[in-house]
Amino acid sequence: MILNRLQEIRERNDLTEKEVAKKIYVSPQSYSGYEKQYRTPSLETCFLLAKLFNCKIEDLFWEM
Repeated sequence: MILNRLQEIRERNDLTEKEVAKKIYVSPQSYSGYEKQYRTPSLETCFLLAKLFNCKIEDLFWEM
């Protein structure tokens, strides 16, 4: 199972879900779905998230 760390990283960067969604060009509902893991971000979106959070894509996710 692959889990994400999006909420943790977003909060560490003092951003709201709405702010992140705007910066990565998705709706707030889509971004919320990524954090709650009922939506899967595209590879392009993962690159945008990594750039926004100044990390590697691998840092956004981990495997259980």
